[in-house]
Amino acid sequence: MGTPFETLEPGEPLERPRSPLRAEDDAEVGRDGAARGLEAALRLDSVPLGGLTRRHVAWILGVVLAAMLVLAFARAIAASTAAMTQADALRQSNAELRAEVGRLRAEKELIGSPQFVRIAGRAYGYGRVDEQPFSLSPGAPSPAPVGDGGGDGDGADASPLDAWIALLVGK
Repeated sequence: MGTPFETLEPGEPLERPRSPLRAEDDAEVGRDGAARGLEAALRLDSVPLGGLTRRHVAWILGVVLAAMLVLAFARAIAASTAAMTQADALRQSNAELRAEVGRLRAEKELIGSPQFVRIAGRAYGYGRVDEQPFSLSPGAPSPAPVGDGGGDGDGADASPLDAWIALLVGK
């Protein structure tokens, strides 16, 4: 029997390939060749599986484990980058919300001021006793545009106050 990949004929004894590095094969005295060959065939440490030795299998496992570690770290880095991007977006959103809160507080102070309350009350007729409430009639036309004083002939001779008085009182 020359190579481990040869096929055996029926009734031919199994023999383990001899290795010059292993002297234990020769130390087995008293056993017949068939029993020793069967025992050798059952031991997988001396038979390369598909051309792979223990060293090759160790290298393959090492490469697979290293690849898994690289992928795990890559996933952690990707998650960290996504979290940092989300944190930046939240910081920007918080800054915008703080600015809006500031505007709303200023508006609340304005609405709560006595001057604003007096002006808003006049719209509902809650002015001073000596004031006469006024408003435009529901069907009143829009006021004419006020000129820039350039003298284009479209009411440019009248001041804006005169235009409003003419609108309120009528011509």
